Amino acid sequence: MNKFTILLALFIFMGTSYSSAQDLKMEIYNTEGDQIENGAYLYKYGTILTKSIKTDSLIIKNISDETIKLKVRKIEDDVLGSTLNHFYALAALMEPGEYITPDYWELESGASLPLDGMFRGFYAPQNIIGTSKIIYSFLSVDDNDVVLDSVYVNFAYSNSSLTVYSEEDEALYSRELLINCDPSEISEIPFKIYNHTIAPVSCRIGKNLIQSEEGHSVYFKYGGVEYIDESSSAGEGLEIPAGETLMGEDGFVAVFNPNGIDGNELLTTVEYKFFNRTSGNDAIFLTLIYNPTGVGFAEMDTYQISNAYPNPAIEQFAIDYELPAFKTAKLKLYHINGALLKEYPINTTQGNIQVPVSDLSSGTYFYSIVIDGKPIGVDKVVIQ
Repeated sequence: MNKFTILLALFIFMGTSYSSAQDLKMEIYNTEGDQIENGAYLYKYGTILTKSIKTDSLIIKNISDETIKLKVRKIEDDVLGSTLNHFYALAALMEPGEYITPDYWELESGASLPLDGMFRGFYAPQNIIGTSKIIYSFLSVDDNDVVLDSVYVNFAYSNSSLTVYSEEDEALYSRELLINCDPSEISEIPFKIYNHTIAPVSCRIGKNLIQSEEGHSVYFKYGGVEYIDESSSAGEGLEIPAGETLMGEDGFVAVFNPNGIDGNELLTTVEYKFFNRTSGNDAIFLTLIYNPTGVGFAEMDTYQISNAYPNPAIEQFAIDYELPAFKTAKLKLYHINGALLKEYPINTTQGNIQVPVSDLSSGTYFYSIVIDGKPIGVDKVVIQ
């Protein structure tokens, strides 16, 4: 397999960081004492007949030198209609439709929440098959409820029959991955498909090519068969026994052939659907965005987008832009490993956008512009 960068994470409105990020006042732990990465993408799944899905319990630790006033907030990132969710935190049960704890919990310096104040989330699929994504944010507030600091986790709740994993065993639920690859080599990325139900599942694969740079080709292999022009795999699919994982050369492999073309006016984007042959609604999705080392906007004729400045950045960076008319536009920020971290709306065809980064760990990141749902070029920014 050729070299490429790929990893898992879902965007969130406050970014992702480790405890080494700047000036965080809190850390997240599970009840076994293991620290949870700030911004971590966690998941829980159940069978189709599951009545309720529960998260693991999480505890917050105050690592600052002062007492903090703690609140907990829920953000429904992408929740399926007619499903229900609620959470328990700070010794209070929050019902569906309640999004922030009304009272705060005073947490002294160096102290952790006791078990009766721990967090736990609950999700009721209501016979709706699919995946919902919810953000849980733990806030340090002042006397006027102004947020001073926060840490958070992303949760994906799924009651689909199948789960797709990377080779590194990271679960993928409705994920978007940016893949930087060599324009002179074919990129082949294998994924694992796990059946977590109590019955065999016949799995098929569907391909939706959202956009492609001229000369690029996108296809997949499944069960040892190449599907180059087809939009889905054939027949009844491959049967995955209960509790087993389909993987290896006879499993699923996403293939991208840039045909030696370097640089992009558009980023080649494909969505894959993994579904139960007996029920097309019983499915999960994976979006791959390919960038064959065409990093940079400078060579584009249609768009005028400046380099990020300052670069390296500490508190924030900015870009200047001039774009053609659009309905919607946004800037997306990615970890160097491909994980989508943040999104920022662009509301004018010409102007400047400021991107705060003080909550991110030091390192190299990518940013991209998306116009009317179509991602264009990618560039780099370094954060100190």
